[in-house]
Parts: sequence; C-alpha cells; structure tokens
Amino acid sequence: MPVRMEDHDEEIDLTPGTTKSAIVCLLYRNRGLGYRPVEIQEELDLPRGTTATTLARLVDDGYVGKTADSIYYALRERDDLARYAAAREQTAQLLAQHDREPDETAESVPDVDLDAIEAEVEALDDAAESVFDL
Repeated sequence: MPVRMEDHDEEIDLTPGTTKSAIVCLLYRNRGLGYRPVEIQEELDLPRGTTATTLARLVDDGYVGKTADSIYYALRERDDLARYAAAREQTAQLLAQHDREPDETAESVPDVDLDAIEAEVEALDDAAESVFDL
C-alpha cells in the first residue's frame, strides 16, 4: 500500500492491527494516565506473555515510559505517537460509521428498472447517430 509522504515518519515503526500498535494507541489516547501490565492486558484482551514482551520492547524503543513500580505511560515528548493514536482512532470511527445500519429516516433508493435504462441509452445512441449522420 502506498504511503502518503506528508504523513510518513521514519521514527515510528508501528503497523496497525499489531499488539505494539494497540498498546501505543491505548496509552497515547489516555495521556496522563498510567497502566499496569494487567490493566493493559485486560483492556486489549491480550495474552500475559505477549503484553509483557511488547511493553519491554516499547520501553526499549522509546515509545512509552515505565515507572519503577511498573506503570506504563505515554511520553510527553512523543507528539508523533499521539498523532498516530489519534489517526487510528479517527479511522476506527469512520469504519464504524460505514458499518452502521442505514438510518431508518433516510430516503429509500427507488427500484431501478435496468431494462428501461438500457432502452433509453439505445434511444439516445440512435438519436446521436442520426445527428452525426447529417
């Protein structure tokens, strides 16, 4: 998939849909809050080992911070990751709107008679041919 260069940031190595991305989004959507690993695990429905390993990597890579008592949090200086999390949230909202049932008050689309449309197109073609033959 092509990447919009204006949105590309070589410092961010995240792939949407991965555990790493999900944890970053959780922490950066909730800046100012700290989470214990079990809270992250429960919030995102992740396996315990996966959560611990991914958190360790995120700290090593400088994506999130960790306190001495193992509370993980979004780093203030990483506005790029906050923008990433916001963009992922907006994408999720757009997809959710697309998947909703149509509004019951919306106008219904009339039935389309394909045969009638085809006949009309043929009539227009015939008329155009007669005009150009003159």
